[in-house]
Amino acid sequence: MRNHTAFVAMPLNPWCRVETVDSDYYSKISEMRTALTEQFNYPGANDLSITDVEEVYESCLLSVVNHERLVGSVKYPLYPTSEIEIQSKWSKINTIHFKDGGTFVSNNELTEHVPALLKLFSSFVQYERKKRTSWVKDPTVYDALPAMIINIAQHSRINSGYWLIARCVRHGHDPKMQSLFCNSADIIKLNDGSIGMLIKM
Repeated sequence: MRNHTAFVAMPLNPWCRVETVDSDYYSKISEMRTALTEQFNYPGANDLSITDVEEVYESCLLSVVNHERLVGSVKYPLYPTSEIEIQSKWSKINTIHFKDGGTFVSNNELTEHVPALLKLFSSFVQYERKKRTSWVKDPTVYDALPAMIINIAQHSRINSGYWLIARCVRHGHDPKMQSLFCNSADIIKLNDGSIGMLIKM
């Protein structure tokens, strides 16, 4: 005997109303495609099916929300170098030259800021022996840098900041890097009253 597959046409229930897709829906899909291409730089957005467009768009929105949540937890966010040039956030007090050593202490314009400056400079040479990672043994790069630099690196990333710390050590051992001895720095006062240093390279 031969098997035959029969397709039976089932009549539709005349009392059952099937919702049709209106033009607004397609307009929203079009907006999603545009956003995937222009806002999220998603490749091939125009080749996605309607279902894929919705799923990918939702995924992209979720990634943005998670990113904003993580970025909000960063204690020391990094800004573009151009931010340093915005002098409405700080004012220059004086310029020091590293080759002159500690002679800046006798500068009359810096007299009232000497305690804060000494505290700032001393933080550059303070090291801490403490557990930094969840690894069995912390990498030796953590012993090579002052605690202040490590803390900035760890709190300027959404991850551990290890690779930033490793790059600092690598650059420090790069013979092509110019020594600070030949450079100068502006002593600056931030709007919150704290003292900082803007190194000129």
